[in-house]
Amino acid sequence: MTARYSTVNLNTRQRRFVAALVEGSSVKGAAEAAGVTPGTAFVWLRQEGVKAELRARSGAVMIGAQARLGMLLDDALDAVADGLAGERVSMGRRWAAGTVLRHAVRILELLRLDERVTVLEQQRTAPGGTP
Repeated sequence: MTARYSTVNLNTRQRRFVAALVEGSSVKGAAEAAGVTPGTAFVWLRQEGVKAELRARSGAVMIGAQARLGMLLDDALDAVADGLAGERVSMGRRWAAGTVLRHAVRILELLRLDERVTVLEQQRTAPGGTP
């Protein structure tokens, strides 16, 4: 059985950092929310306490990632729609939209896979499940 890591072992800034990541912030945004530099945030991401807390809260992290992906997809699809409507779309916006759309499919596949693995793990640990 895996023990849940407790945020009690994290300092206040680390707890703010983890919370911001879980809510969908980028590492840079989470660092800002915690009042530290991005360099410090990346150091924290290598620390066992922070990694354990993020693992324990991985479901919430995935939900935050889905929310951010949804916003990016909306922007990417708007750029495509603008182009199809004959509006001028800058090269940078076209490139960004293409990148988001290409990677969105991969990310969505990973999210679905994560959901499927979770269900299988629950079935395995349920009474009468496969040991």
